Parts: sequence; C-alpha cells; structure tokens
Amino acid sequence: MANTCAHDTPMRRVLLRTVKGYGRTRPDLPENCPERFDLEFLRYVWEFPRKQRPRIVTAIDQFGGHLRVTRLGRDAEVEGFLAALGVP
Repeated sequence: MANTCAHDTPMRRVLLRTVKGYGRTRPDLPENCPERFDLEFLRYVWEFPRKQRPRIVTAIDQFGGHLRVTRLGRDAEVEGFLAALGVP
C-alpha cells in the first residue's frame, strides 16, 4: 500500500531555517543549489498554507482514496515515522 506523508512545518520554523541556511546548499537540495531567500520565495512560503495546501488536500481527497495519509507536524514525528520505516 502506498503512503502519502505531509509534513506541516510551522511558518516561523520554515522562515528561520531558510534564513539560517541562506547561501548554503542543504543536504536535501541538489549540489550547487544554495538556499535562496527572495521576495518571490517568501511570498510562496507565506501563501502556501492558504493557496497550495487546500489544493493538495482536495487532490488527495479526490484521487487518493487508496492512500494512507500520515500528517506530521513536528521534527520528532518525522524522525519517528522514518525510523519506523527503517530509514536512517
């Protein structure tokens, strides 16, 4: 059975991590792809909960009846979820 996993990170944490990592390449980004922080990105992050999340939820409701959805809100929940799957 397929899983869909949504990590709902609080806005302040997203912004803090972005500022903290500005100009560096995170391990989850392609090489030579530094964290960016410009007005376009800030607008996307800020509007994501209002504009994008409802579209994702609608798509899962409409097309994802076969999925088991797991919503993770804290880093500890993500780590526990990955550990349960055997992912280091």
